[in-house]
Amino acid sequence: MLSMLTEEQYEALLSDAAVEEHAAKARIFEEGGPGDSLYYIISGEVSVRVKDDNGRQRRLTRLEAGDFFGELSLLDGRPRSATVVAREHTQLRVITRDKFWRHAAENPIVAAQVMQALAQRLRETNRHVARLYVHLTETSQNADGVAQSFVV
Repeated sequence: MLSMLTEEQYEALLSDAAVEEHAAKARIFEEGGPGDSLYYIISGEVSVRVKDDNGRQRRLTRLEAGDFFGELSLLDGRPRSATVVAREHTQLRVITRDKFWRHAAENPIVAAQVMQALAQRLRETNRHVARLYVHLTETSQNADGVAQSFVV
């Protein structure tokens, strides 16, 4: 996310951001919980998970040093859309909504980078949904052996 920032912009954004450390398997936040901050991974790796219709956790992706998460709640103020769990000892910088928007007003490139990352993640999600749809329509048949269609 921060690859387009100058060293000064990077330091300004993270200068007073809190540092959090999480042990392997620690939950950083829960789906449905409150959220007003973005997390930047300094070191370690996290797993982003969502609950399926049966309440089972399903992994969406893994993120590592240099990646960020928590941007949806940061931007819209709504509850967390996923659960994030540390896969190994992980060190994070926590950027609050107020700090983020103050910095973005002074350095619009920060907001632009978050939007670019969101667009990339949405494109990846669209590809996954399309592949899942194709898989479901190709493998699902009724009792007569006729493929059934699904509405997504």
